Amino acid sequence: MKPIMLRVVKIDGKGLFAPADRYSEETCRDAKYAVGQTYRARLSRARNPKFHRLAFAIAKLVSENIESFEGLDSYRTMKRLQIESGVECDELAIKYGGQTIPYRIARSLAFDNMPDEDFHTLIRAICKHICHEYWPDCDVDEIISMAEEQDRA
Repeated sequence: MKPIMLRVVKIDGKGLFAPADRYSEETCRDAKYAVGQTYRARLSRARNPKFHRLAFAIAKLVSENIESFEGLDSYRTMKRLQIESGVECDELAIKYGGQTIPYRIARSLAFDNMPDEDFHTLIRAICKHICHEYWPDCDVDEIISMAEEQDRA
């Protein structure tokens, strides 16, 4: 089962967990959770969804405007930008044919895998990489602004 989003609501003076959105509500209903039953869960605070949307708006901006990213969805674009820039990547060395080849694996950007502060740093570093490699006439704030504008449209 995919993770669901919960929010704390106040009912009769008590704080209780309730599904935070329609998807989470439907998932709970489909799982046939019953009132009065006990369930075990690991909870983590969700990232501000605005930051997550911004990351994928930047990826969309890149995939729609930089030819070498054409045809990639936002997820694959973001992973490629992570790997190219080395931001939030694990670096490995693979030995092959007597040579050592460096290899990067992009870390997960999932809400519960990265604190908001690290995520914000990642976004700015990705934008800096885009400026340096693809759009040298732009700065980080311009790229963020273009992505936010595109996301509103």
